[in-house]
Amino acid sequence: MVAKVVTVELLTEIAKMIVDGTIPFVPVSHLFIAYPCAGKVKPVIDSVYKFDDVYSAYDKLMTEHARGKVVIEVV
Repeated sequence: MVAKVVTVELLTEIAKMIVDGTIPFVPVSHLFIAYPCAGKVKPVIDSVYKFDDVYSAYDKLMTEHARGKVVIEVV
């Protein structure tokens, strides 16, 4: 049996082909993966917090002043 390696580059190329219409008849659910991978959708990040500041991140969300996603780094 031959092992197949799937790289990020390959997935990105397939996503671009789906978005451009080169690969027809794609289920809508696949577009939720294809569009971000092809760079058509970019998330708006409001702020990034360290895991130790998770309560500050929560406060930011509760004030409803966040203009994008509030990201918590887990490292």
